[in-house]
Amino acid sequence: MKAGKVYFIGAGPGDPGLIPLKGIKALEEAQVVVYDRLASPQLLAYVKQGARFVFCGKEAGKHSMAQEEINEILVREALRGKKVARLKGGDPSIYGRVGEEAEACARHGIPFEIVPGVTSGIAAASYAGIPLTHREWSSNTAFVTGHRCAGNEGKETNWQAASGFDTLVVYMGVKNLPYIRQRLIECGKPPATPAALVRWGTTGDQRTLAGTLDNIASKAQEANFEAPAILIIGEVVRLRETLGWYEQKPLFGRKVLLFQSEPATRGDGRLLEQWGAETAEVPVLPEPALEAERVLQAAESSDWIVFADVWEVQFFFQALHAAGRDIRNINTRMAALNEGAAAELARRAITVEYDFSADYAAGSGVRPGVLGSRIGLQEGARMLLLSPEYTGINAPYSEDGVCWLLAGMSRQKIRATAYLAELFRERGFDTLWIGDVRAMYALQELANREPELASRLLCIPEFICVGEGTAAVAGAYGWKVTRTIREGESFVIDAVEWLNESRMEGSALHQEFAG
Repeated sequence: MKAGKVYFIGAGPGDPGLIPLKGIKALEEAQVVVYDRLASPQLLAYVKQGARFVFCGKEAGKHSMAQEEINEILVREALRGKKVARLKGGDPSIYGRVGEEAEACARHGIPFEIVPGVTSGIAAASYAGIPLTHREWSSNTAFVTGHRCAGNEGKETNWQAASGFDTLVVYMGVKNLPYIRQRLIECGKPPATPAALVRWGTTGDQRTLAGTLDNIASKAQEANFEAPAILIIGEVVRLRETLGWYEQKPLFGRKVLLFQSEPATRGDGRLLEQWGAETAEVPVLPEPALEAERVLQAAESSDWIVFADVWEVQFFFQALHAAGRDIRNINTRMAALNEGAAAELARRAITVEYDFSADYAAGSGVRPGVLGSRIGLQEGARMLLLSPEYTGINAPYSEDGVCWLLAGMSRQKIRATAYLAELFRERGFDTLWIGDVRAMYALQELANREPELASRLLCIPEFICVGEGTAAVAGAYGWKVTRTIREGESFVIDAVEWLNESRMEGSALHQEFAG
């Protein structure tokens, strides 16, 4: 069998936006993903359905698997012909053990590539407002480790040489802070040199503790400041008081889990990120209904077809095309429940004879009987309502002399359950954001299918729905909605109102570790 290939990908230290484009492309091709604790689990959303995830995270005193076992997994899967993505936090070549893992591949003739990433020493410092070089303060920087692995204790860092650098970035140094302080001062580093610790840099959990070389160890002990963290020593640390941008964003520290179906026209996640929130989006992927042929037969005998959203229009016409039918041979009138459905019908040169967008946006007048009275239907009219609320095709019924058939051309489903589980492994969320009705249906389907995940979702304290209709569906399912943000022109107004409230709630948090 032809060997596969291993991609060693630098994922960056936490912010998923820092991964290189080449790394994303490699993830999209991967059949097996072996990933670290410090790599953002959000990056797993790029991996295709059916790929296998292997977690090999390490933290002080607790390793999920030994390094030799990781090497064996990479070699074994590649020899099976698999494309393997080895997703590593930061840059794989800076204290990332890529040398050992790549050597294992080379010994077995397995092709590999190393995709560089943004190392945590650079990224965490930048997100804390600390430039590692500065024309007035620092013309050189050194990266050193504050921790030696077993078997290398005798290979002591040359602290005498390190003390001569203007800026010193120490990886894995929290546990040995008192010793690092002592050695640098003994080697001539002034005790008053500014120093800072940055924990979980570039994420919503980022915290910065500032002090001096002399007192940073005692401050860390008092604040119970734990790994993972980067230690930065040098005059450039002073600049964080004026350049600290990330922790000053109004939604900094808030972690939002978004469920939103495509096409997502508002860009909710991007908006929240611009305000400083750490977001993770869970894709809601529609699937065609299993009874499309029966729906098409019903359409041919209906007087009206009412489309609830853009996906119902698209899947209807896809099914029509697949069956070799022509819409011109279906003698029926068309109505749309919202702007998306109306626009999609218009794009296909289909006349929309009744548009319920105003009623739908207001969250009223969307039930079959009400729709019929708005149109002014005659007794005996045959109506077909296509909505994501319904899966497949339901039994017809009569209301006010009108025959209704309720069906769905698609069903909405969240297939990324493994991805969700990994999100919850390392990240807690304080806000659950449901962007539309279809996403709410998908969330409920997931809750019915995965009760353990549902219990985790129910523990998220804030539940935000976009749209009165979305909130109504959530309430009917028993979810406790804490805020409803209106759609349309009021969306930004309501979102900013929530933003202002969040800013007030988070103001104390922003200052928790200020030095």
